[in-house]
Amino acid sequence: MDLESFEESGKWGYRDKSGNVIIKPQFSLEAGNFSEGLASVGVRREKEVYGRPNFQYGYIDQTGKFVIPPKFDFAGDFKNGLAEIREGKEFTQNIFEKTVSFFRNMIPVIGGTTPGKNVPGKYGCIDNKGDYVIKPIFDYMGNFENEKALAQIGKKWGYVDKKGDFIIKFKAKFDKFEQFSTPFAKGVAKVQSDEKWGYIDESGDFTIKPRFNVIGEFVEGLAPAKIGKKWGYIDLRGNTTIDFKFDEAEFFSGGFARVMLGDEQQFISKWGYIDNKGSFLIEPKFLSATDFQGGFAIVGLPVSNGNRNVAGRPLEQFKPSFGIIDKTGGFVLEPKYDSIAPTIRGDYYTVKMRPNPQNENIYYFDPKTRKLTDKKELKK
Repeated sequence: MDLESFEESGKWGYRDKSGNVIIKPQFSLEAGNFSEGLASVGVRREKEVYGRPNFQYGYIDQTGKFVIPPKFDFAGDFKNGLAEIREGKEFTQNIFEKTVSFFRNMIPVIGGTTPGKNVPGKYGCIDNKGDYVIKPIFDYMGNFENEKALAQIGKKWGYVDKKGDFIIKFKAKFDKFEQFSTPFAKGVAKVQSDEKWGYIDESGDFTIKPRFNVIGEFVEGLAPAKIGKKWGYIDLRGNTTIDFKFDEAEFFSGGFARVMLGDEQQFISKWGYIDNKGSFLIEPKFLSATDFQGGFAIVGLPVSNGNRNVAGRPLEQFKPSFGIIDKTGGFVLEPKYDSIAPTIRGDYYTVKMRPNPQNENIYYFDPKTRKLTDKKELKK
């Protein structure tokens, strides 16, 4: 039976696809999806922990009965008989940052912590009876894929099997992995050591030694990276391919990358587009700019307010007028609108203009036909 969670008067329950209530709303926190016959649900305990609300998670079956009592601080979905959980409260920023994003398959059980102290939690795994499969001894444990999971003890990283034994130990020593991406999705993983970022391969060897303040993902063979206050681009070997001269830099898409240069005299930022050699395809002149989608991008041009700075240059307002450009940098919709956004179906843009604070005119723009029309005409 397929059940979906729903909320009513601050409590969560479950109903079937026809809308019939199967498990009445009674759980304090958003209820999880049923997976392998079990779903995680949260309840609030009367006793607070160090003055904070005490929520705990457990697992119920499709009758609403607890199969695993609520004793965890996080409980993920079951997969192949295993679920991710966390045990123990977290009270320091470092501990929170270490665990917040790992909400997938088979991850951490956190051991007890002391508020106000930088005491890392410990991770392990449970089975569908609530018993530990791997005791909580790890500072980090990732998803199990192909019978192995990424794990950390101190500065020792590697892969463990489902018994918790290291089967691959990395040679490189580092502090942590990038948390908001999938490690080794492209054969490399982003790591940090002494506040600097680099990359390792699946054997744990550095492919790019940590030397960057910030480093992005590789797209079209290049990644944006930051040293000091400037951004540039590197290749998969860590070689600088585009000098560190930008104030901001984004990923490449279709041979174009958005970059920003600050205008110190105007105290505003100017965005433009470069190729993979670092040459400007479209000069930096926009107050805002999006990536190209379908050959078009939304940009905003600063508007002069009629005043001049000490150097005699016209001062520009921070609020731009928006338009749409093609990959030549030419406008297919002139920059004179208050806002532009792509529609859900993607073939039109919603264009808004406010002639005065009380009124707003809404149009639709087709970049292929260069036709601007109002809603009523579009529906015909």
